[in-house]
Amino acid sequence: MIHTPHLFRRSCWLWLLVLLMLVPAGSRAQDDTNYEVVIHQRGGTEVAIPITEDWPKLSEVPVFEVSGLHVYLMAEYEPDKHYDVQTKDVMRLTTRPLQTLPTIEPLSESLEMNFADKFTEGESLFNQVVDNVYISLDSKDNSGYREEEKALVLGGGYYGEHIQSITPLKVGDYRLGLVYQGLIVEVPAGKVRIHVDALTKGDFKLQIRAGNEYLQNYSLKTRGTAEFYYVLKKPTYFYIFADNTDKWYNVAPGSELAIYSLKVMIEPSGIENGETQQQTYEVYSIDGCLVSKSATSLSKLPKGVYIIKQDNHRTFKYISR
Repeated sequence: MIHTPHLFRRSCWLWLLVLLMLVPAGSRAQDDTNYEVVIHQRGGTEVAIPITEDWPKLSEVPVFEVSGLHVYLMAEYEPDKHYDVQTKDVMRLTTRPLQTLPTIEPLSESLEMNFADKFTEGESLFNQVVDNVYISLDSKDNSGYREEEKALVLGGGYYGEHIQSITPLKVGDYRLGLVYQGLIVEVPAGKVRIHVDALTKGDFKLQIRAGNEYLQNYSLKTRGTAEFYYVLKKPTYFYIFADNTDKWYNVAPGSELAIYSLKVMIEPSGIENGETQQQTYEVYSIDGCLVSKSATSLSKLPKGVYIIKQDNHRTFKYISR
């Protein structure tokens, strides 16, 4: 016999989510504000899904395990696409005005990020842009910054066919965080060298991918540096993630990818314009005060959150660590 003493309590989260979603629906008629529902999970991850006329749709799917009955919260955000999490991992549910997600720009200079002490353990790194690097780690897979390792640890991996469905999505699209775990940098046209200081465990390999093209995977059973060199004809997204293609159907418990640092060395080729044009930025504090009128780099800004207006009139949020 299967005992389900906590089934009703867990299912209450689903009813609460329905109730919370009804609140902004009435408010929209008054202030035309768009809203999103936020699933706050153990470990600090916040999953935000925009509320539209038809989405998200909710259901609960019982999953039987040896220890009893676990209920999964499934939030379908598009036809046949959903984000799911065990309701026992849900801390609370809220709604808020729709947040604008930060975007990334092609690197204007070489980048070096050492993750030691850059974050705090338990901090949400879901759908974030830090120092012009996209990071999405989901705590439901035990992913995040680990103080003991002083590294970003990925507990979820991908195989080839799955990644093919991810690459059309751009940073700034909320759907990207729902389906991808890893890092993304956008590299301009020219020569690029990428060094990733990492360690792989179990069935995971470190994978580096340029756009839709698989480049190289690395199995690093002791901590080491994976190196990659490429020549780009146009700005390209580079994806850095855990690859489990060889064992996607039966990944060994404890499989992880730890990333300690990332270095991207670029040498612009001027392929597009014959000569690379220096980009400039107007930098504002979060309360709207002008910090710099013609900054040529964002990497040396003091720690904080800024609003950036690029010389092509594109505006985006930037977090400096």
